[in-house]
Amino acid sequence: AALVYSSQKQIGAVLAAQFMSGALRREDVFLTSKLFHGEMPGLTRRGSTLPLDNMTPEECADAIEGQFEVILEELGVGYVDLMLLHWPAIMDSKSEGNAARRLAAWKVLEDMYERGQARAIGVSNFSEHHLEQLMRDGAKILPMVNQIEAS
Repeated sequence: AALVYSSQKQIGAVLAAQFMSGALRREDVFLTSKLFHGEMPGLTRRGSTLPLDNMTPEECADAIEGQFEVILEELGVGYVDLMLLHWPAIMDSKSEGNAARRLAAWKVLEDMYERGQARAIGVSNFSEHHLEQLMRDGAKILPMVNQIEAS
């Protein structure tokens, strides 16, 4: 699931029915979601992405907290098993603020992890450079997963 995929409400409805019927328990399901997706006009729906290049790190952190809450609400669960930052920045962005926004978003995930709202936290589509920069700039927790698309 991910906000940008518009699938969480449907997944949440199916899970609620399965949990209520007793067919599944929450611990039977491993839920992964993603947030922190930059705008991609023509490819993403409005409201599921962020205008990252135009955001301060503080605005980014606030937006990520809001996205995290929406994800939990739409899935109808109190925690996800894995939460990922969807992208390190907007595609082909050269904005000097990218590293600070990544760190601000990552710190929100660290907080959610420490509060038990995410059992694991990670990233998606990050290069080795992005990971090294994240740790150098002040991340306390090394990403537990780096999901990479391969075809």
